[in-house]
Amino acid sequence: MTTRALVVGINNYPGTNALPSCVQDATAFSTHLQSKFAFQEIKALTDQQASKHAVLDGLAWLFNGATPQDRLVFFYSGHGYRPQINGELREALVTQDSRFLDDTELADAMVSVPDGVLTIVLDTCFSGGLEKLFIAEDGRIAHVVKSKFWTAEAPTSQVISSKGFEPAAVSFRPFGLVLPPASKGYVPGTGDATVTTLTLPASKGLLISAAQADETASASTPGTNGMSAFTYA
Repeated sequence: MTTRALVVGINNYPGTNALPSCVQDATAFSTHLQSKFAFQEIKALTDQQASKHAVLDGLAWLFNGATPQDRLVFFYSGHGYRPQINGELREALVTQDSRFLDDTELADAMVSVPDGVLTIVLDTCFSGGLEKLFIAEDGRIAHVVKSKFWTAEAPTSQVISSKGFEPAAVSFRPFGLVLPPASKGYVPGTGDATVTTLTLPASKGLLISAAQADETASASTPGTNGMSAFTYA
C-alpha cells in the first residue's frame, strides 16, 4: 500500500489577495500526515511553487499508478473564486499565478483513480466577503480576520467579475460536484452534520471543505497558532 499526498499552501498572491496563514497550514498538515498517519510520500507546493501548471503536475504525480489499496490525499489552503465558464457559474481554486483550477480539471486528472482511495481537504471559500470583524463582549473590535475569497485585481482572459456577469450564467455548480446536483441525491438540512454511506458509484473519495457555498473561510486568528481556522480545528 502506498500513502501519498499533495499539499498546497499559498500566501503570496498578488496585490491585496495576500494571505497570512496558508503556508503554515501546508506545513502543519504535512506534519500531521507523517506523525499521525505515517504517510510515506508528501509533495508540498507553497507560494510561487504553486502555479496552475505545477499543481496539475502534482496531481498527475499523486494519481499516477494508484491502486485500490493506496491512500491518497490532496490538501489545498488558499483562495477560492466563482468564475463563469461556458455559461455556468463554477467554484474554482485559485493558484498562485491567479489562474483557476475548477472541478472538471480535477475530475480529468483523477479519472484513473480507483474508487474510495482519495481524500480532498479544502481550506478555502468560494462565497463573497472581505475581512471578518470579531467583536468582543464589550462591543469593541477584538481583531480582524481576512476571508479567503480571491478578488480580481484586473481583467484577464480567465477573470470575470462576479457582480457583472452572474446574471448571464445559466447554472451553478459547487466545487467537487462534477455530475448534475440531482444525481447526488443530497438535500441540505438545517441541523447538525450527519454521516451517511457514500453510494454514488462515480464517487472517487471524500471531500472535506472549510465552508459551504454561502459561507466564508477565515485565515488565522490570534488563537489558531498561525494557521487558518479550519486547518487549526
